[in-house]
Amino acid sequence: MIKKILISVTWLLCILTITGFSNTSDRPILDIYKQAMAIKSSDPKLSQELLFRLNHRREELTTDQRIELVYLTGYLETMRGKYYRALDVHHNLTLTGNPHIALRAYADMLQIKVLLRDYGGASQFVPKILEIINNESFAIPSNILHNTLITLISFYNQLSLFDKAETYIEKLSKYQLTSREQCFTDVQQTQTDVHLGKIKLTDKSIKATQNSCLSIDEEPLVQNYIADLARIYIERQQYQGAINLLNKEIERSKTIHTLLNKAEYNAYLASSYMHLGNAILAEKYALETLKYVDNLNEPLPKTWAYDVLYKIALQQGDHFTAVEYLKLYSNAYDEFTQLIHLKALGIEQGKQGLMSIEDDVELYDNRLKLNNAMQVVEKEGNDSFRRYRLIQITIEVLFLLFISYQVFSIYRVRQKIKVANTNSVNDPSTKEYQRHEFIIQAENILKQQEANNKLCGLLILNLDDMARINLIHNSDRGDWVIKYGIQACRKVCSNNEIIGRMGGDEFAILMTEQSLAEMKSLANKILQTFQQLDTSKVSYRFDSNCSIGVADTQTSGYHLRQLLNDSDIALRTAKAQGKNRLVHVIDT
Repeated sequence: MIKKILISVTWLLCILTITGFSNTSDRPILDIYKQAMAIKSSDPKLSQELLFRLNHRREELTTDQRIELVYLTGYLETMRGKYYRALDVHHNLTLTGNPHIALRAYADMLQIKVLLRDYGGASQFVPKILEIINNESFAIPSNILHNTLITLISFYNQLSLFDKAETYIEKLSKYQLTSREQCFTDVQQTQTDVHLGKIKLTDKSIKATQNSCLSIDEEPLVQNYIADLARIYIERQQYQGAINLLNKEIERSKTIHTLLNKAEYNAYLASSYMHLGNAILAEKYALETLKYVDNLNEPLPKTWAYDVLYKIALQQGDHFTAVEYLKLYSNAYDEFTQLIHLKALGIEQGKQGLMSIEDDVELYDNRLKLNNAMQVVEKEGNDSFRRYRLIQITIEVLFLLFISYQVFSIYRVRQKIKVANTNSVNDPSTKEYQRHEFIIQAENILKQQEANNKLCGLLILNLDDMARINLIHNSDRGDWVIKYGIQACRKVCSNNEIIGRMGGDEFAILMTEQSLAEMKSLANKILQTFQQLDTSKVSYRFDSNCSIGVADTQTSGYHLRQLLNDSDIALRTAKAQGKNRLVHVIDT
């Protein structure tokens, strides 16, 4: 049956693929080209399909349109995070002899190198970009020129070379800019002017820049702009200014668009409140920061968050937690320091690369004369897309087969586990009855005790703060507490009790042939047993407690379900009263 389904799905994929081509074969090539140019990265999957169709009919395109397709290929590879593949595509574009395409390719390669944190490699593209920009024989379109200059300005601002960034900002002021181009320019200019001390953080131009960008719906850019300004406030120890700025932005925007900005906003608020002595808000925003930092390349937010949490734990006298946060802070700070070193190395490598620009340009000129660049680009574009589509279809089919096999394997494993659990009486970690076996044993005993009119009691035990132990001290230590805690409980119990694991960190103990006083005494001994566990055997000392709820047949009757329900209510009461305590149904 499964084989038939897989074969049917495979044929369906093939039919859909063939149909996709036939549906667009009659469509004018210019319409497909315009659609691909308009979509770009807004719909990567559709863009890739359009690119393949265009390459399939590339003989209908002009030479310039074919080159644009190759550029778009590199652009989409960058958006998908395929940086090295994108670098290869853009490198081929620099050989076309078209200065516009070469300029865009060099700018994109610079951005890719920055994303890879190869600041030295990024610096090597700056002379190539300047060579094209400064050549008066090339009439560079204003939009290409503006985007390239913005790339250079952003690159130098990241390296804190604000004087160099200012040079290119002055170049931008000479051109007629669109509203969007003016927004990007104003953002870079105000940030640079603040760093260079030309304007204050309260200057009217900062608010004007924010408003002008919001007027054209550049919300993500504005949020990034606010984050950078808040960081400057903190670096200048103007913590209340950072808080005011960020709170106004959060209240205004309601939605923070990127994970980086979410992490930055919360980290900067945490650091500011900590410096102002408000530990409660500092801890709140530090913990919020950690929700967003796992997949970020920027280490600063988690560095500041762990620093705040470490200091708060130290103030509260919780030295064990403080040590854990100190370790995390140390790792994050090492990453942050490494990033600073990479930037410093990039600056030095850039200076060395700039010294040999004339030789480098001459080498490229010779290479352009010796190669038939257009043939290289066409071959790369045509062959790579056909290979890509074939590989894509193959991978989709193999992936579907793999998923089907995994689903079938999981089903078989779960069936085996189910059978094993049915046949197993004892929990493997604590050697006590599992839930279903405990219920069977308990019901039989209760029937016997009811026939003889003898008192029974049911004790529900739940370990306190297990989630915190697993998070702070790791799950291995949590498992140790459960295993050795229950082993110790068995020692204080007599042979008249049966113990069952009801799930996770919750256990039930059925007590027979004991008075109410003796039942309470046993429960108190169990409390003390957990309190006295020597957790230093698994690294260092930490608290291990439990809460207990007790019900008896005198109050709840001999039905196990009612006993479980009443003891669970007593357990919850114990938890609500502060944990690490015993509550009996009669006492509630």
